[in-house]
Amino acid sequence: MAWVQTAYWRNSETLFERALAVTAANPVAEHNLGSYLLGVPGRLAEAITHLQAALRINPNSAATHSDLGTALSKSGRPVEAIAEFQAALRLAPESPIVHNDLGNALLEVGRLPVAIAQYQKALRLQPDYTDARNNLAAAMRSRQQAEAIAQFEAALRLRPDYAEAHNNLGVALTQIPTRASEALAHFQAAVKLNPDYADARVNLGVALSQMPGHMADAIAELEAAYRLHPGPELRRTLETLRTGK
Repeated sequence: MAWVQTAYWRNSETLFERALAVTAANPVAEHNLGSYLLGVPGRLAEAITHLQAALRINPNSAATHSDLGTALSKSGRPVEAIAEFQAALRLAPESPIVHNDLGNALLEVGRLPVAIAQYQKALRLQPDYTDARNNLAAAMRSRQQAEAIAQFEAALRLRPDYAEAHNNLGVALTQIPTRASEALAHFQAAVKLNPDYADARVNLGVALSQMPGHMADAIAELEAAYRLHPGPELRRTLETLRTGK
């Protein structure tokens, strides 16, 4: 009998599956199996099923709500994840990890100020929590970036021919990969409004150099910028683009 039982100890999965096979309504085994599967590639759906089963039996487990939130986040279901993290915090409000995880889920759905508040709460509870500190720093940069973009856009609504605002907005937009084409358009607008604007030509040249098939245009813009404002760094950039090295 001992030899038969040891077969079930090969790994956590077989152990918890055995527990579920021989006991009814076992929230601990359901939770543990779900948590184990959470770390196994390709088995998130199973993890969610077991974690949900655990909560049907015992809805007052903060750890299970938290693990289910993590599984839902990894499955691309942040709205559902938020509800689970919030449920976990109602049961265990002093958990820095759950506050951090809730912040991540809130960030996914664009709720930046609330996400920042969650990271700050996590750090008040655990000041040396590196992940929360890094997440807070990134979120603060995102907020500052969003505020800067809003300010430049407001300036351009008031004065569409403001070359400096076009250039500055372009710089801010380059930090968002999905808005690279908008950044390029603002650099072009700045140069069109002020052909002697060397910084805008540099930014336009760099933006063009990152677009397939536009290297010649990029070099032309940087050459124009160099004629307006020569410098060693710009010269080196031009040499690199010309030689492809």
